[in-house]
Amino acid sequence: MIQKHILILCFILVNKIILAQAPVIQWQKSMGGSLDDFANSVFITNDGGFIITGSTKSDDFDISNRNTQSGYFDLWLLKLNDIGTILWNSCYGGTTYDYGNCVIQSKDSGFAISGSSNSWDGDVSGCHSHQDDFWIVKTDSSGIIQWQKCLGGGQTEEAYSIVQTIDAGYLVVGKTNSFDGDVIGFHGNEDLWAVKLDQNGSIMWSNSLGGSSYEQGLSCKQTTDGNYLIAGTASSNDGDVTGNNYPSSDVWIIKLDSSGQIIWNKCYGGSALDGSAEILLADNGSFFVASHSSSNDIDVSGNHGYDDFWLFKADSSGNILWQKSYGGSSIEECRAAALTSDGGVVMTGTSFVDDGMVSGNHNTGFLVYDYWVIKVDSIGNLEWGKCLGGSNDEEVYSIKQTPDSGFIIVGYSDSNDGDVTGNHGGTDAWVVKLGPPPLSTNEIENHLSDFSISQKEDQLQLRFFYKHKATANCSIFDLTGKKLFEKKIQINEGINHQFISCTGFASGVYVVDVEGEKISQKMKAMVYRGN
Repeated sequence: MIQKHILILCFILVNKIILAQAPVIQWQKSMGGSLDDFANSVFITNDGGFIITGSTKSDDFDISNRNTQSGYFDLWLLKLNDIGTILWNSCYGGTTYDYGNCVIQSKDSGFAISGSSNSWDGDVSGCHSHQDDFWIVKTDSSGIIQWQKCLGGGQTEEAYSIVQTIDAGYLVVGKTNSFDGDVIGFHGNEDLWAVKLDQNGSIMWSNSLGGSSYEQGLSCKQTTDGNYLIAGTASSNDGDVTGNNYPSSDVWIIKLDSSGQIIWNKCYGGSALDGSAEILLADNGSFFVASHSSSNDIDVSGNHGYDDFWLFKADSSGNILWQKSYGGSSIEECRAAALTSDGGVVMTGTSFVDDGMVSGNHNTGFLVYDYWVIKVDSIGNLEWGKCLGGSNDEEVYSIKQTPDSGFIIVGYSDSNDGDVTGNHGGTDAWVVKLGPPPLSTNEIENHLSDFSISQKEDQLQLRFFYKHKATANCSIFDLTGKKLFEKKIQINEGINHQFISCTGFASGVYVVDVEGEKISQKMKAMVYRGN
């Protein structure tokens, strides 16, 4: 009997809903020494480079002027150029624990760092107890300390966020367990603590905010009206906290006036655990809150698993305009976010699954985390996602969009494979620079339309409309990402018909990819072969 091949091609057109192509790694650097090193915050400097703060235990390789008498962590500050070369780095602290949690460039081109310290010597003076204080360090543009301040009381304080205010002072937010010293109005257990400093670090006002349970502040911004928005978490439903969705913690947003008094506060979330990461100012007084949530009720819908990235936009009065959940079947915890130049938001955090919205995870064991980065548009639609890491743990803490529309991302890595190279030992600060995405969804929709695909014997026929003449590459990939076919095609203005040979293809599912200048189109195709 003569064998005859019969091909039947089915396709799923994904012109409007396919995720945009994720940006690629331009460069990545493992930075540190032979012990443990961490990067907690990154800021883009006036010269197009980066300033990073974190902490280090090391005194070799990339680490300079570390206090070798300390067996604990020093606050670590690194200045990089735009290709990731360390221009200088400095360690600050005493003989116990000192950490940097957030760094900004100040108006005088120096740097302001917020973190914590329980040292009494070295670079640290004025600590209130043998517990952690807020530790605020102001340096010049070369990293030389101009002033430092310890703020707190007899218990524990930790500062998570700092912004420079319009009067050249600073607002610092974090948490406190104290009821004495610099802390006034403590409510119980743990309060969110907001402190306004002048440009020399002297306290202008402070406010301890919370209820009888646990609250903390994680992110702050000054609004255009001179007031302040603070994002944190709240477990109380008394004192300053209203509307908490018991029994677990909620995202807590507080608006303070210029003297630190509450204008309004609101809790957001559901009946499970919800926590904020970053507040981002948008248009007309509105704002985004990047957070994570284990809920799937009340304010939260669309949860994919135990803990999702959760993003919502609210108006100037704090009313939710829309909300979206992003993730896979287990734990995705958002740690940082930034506005993008197209009005969207980029979010980053950790994930260890490879399902749902998460793909490309490097997980090789139980609870081994990757950086997970996603980009959404101005109304929360997912545009792309990307996992970054190796076979061990990666934890991410900060992200910013760079002037070239790419992204700089910092955290730490325990790997030396996958995307990670150059580990010095222990955990290193891991800095990743992503390039700009190849093309935005809007550009795709503006140029490509009416895609269809059909089959005649051993040829696939692509039919589509395009507005201009162009040259593009047409490629076919299997579902492992292996490229099976590539051909350069000429595209004409108007209706196009392109023919591709599929001789030698086994039955299966393939991705057809047409990509060129301002063109990015993918289709999933199923090819069946029979007698």
